[in-house]
Formats: sequence, C-alpha cells, structure tokens
Amino acid sequence: MRSVEITPDSALPEKLTPETTIDGTINVGELDHVVYIGRPANANANSQSSLLKIINNGTEAVRVKGKFGRESGSHIQILEGLQPSDTVILSDMSRWDKFDRVQTKRWGCSFNCLDVEFV
Repeated sequence: MRSVEITPDSALPEKLTPETTIDGTINVGELDHVVYIGRPANANANSQSSLLKIINNGTEAVRVKGKFGRESGSHIQILEGLQPSDTVILSDMSRWDKFDRVQTKRWGCSFNCLDVEFV
C-alpha cells in the first residue's frame, strides 16, 4: 500500500476533514483477453514455475509448467501452461516438488484451489 496526494476535481462532502483516510484504486493499465489465476505461492511476474493442476474429479493433481506474465494484486497472468477450464492448487506445495503427481484427499478443503479464468 502506498500513500498519494490527490486533488479532487469537485467539491468534497461537508463531513470530510483534511485528515480523513480514503481508500482507492489507481489503474495503471488494462489488459484484454487475458487468462489469469489467483497468484500461487512463490509465483512472480514474468517468470516460470510449476503448478499442480487438479485432475480426475479432484482426486489427483499433476505438475504442469506455467509461464506467468503481469501481476496485479492477488492475480497473475498465465501466458502458457494452463487453460481457462483448468483448476490449480495455489497453496505452497514446495514440500511436494519432487513429485509429478499427488493424490488429493478432500478436494476443495485441503488446499487453496482456484479455477483459471479468462477475461
């Protein structure tokens, strides 16, 4: 989080004082037709990493290589490796790095999983 000074272009509400804190969002760019996911643990913008993709109705996960693009807040762009219909584990799974396939016990409860989305 950063602090910035702004100059409003219209009158402020009367109850607003000079020391009032206001939360806001500053858009610095926009991407169209982007595949993205919630940012997995240890994922960085413009990098590559392996992810565990859920398969077999949530009973297993297989390791796939993902190539990431830009990130924004808690989301990161997928450039290669996943499709919008995929579901991946976002939790830190580094202790399982030596395995290419893992069994999952309670799909939706044991791990932080999120569907891949397209906008």
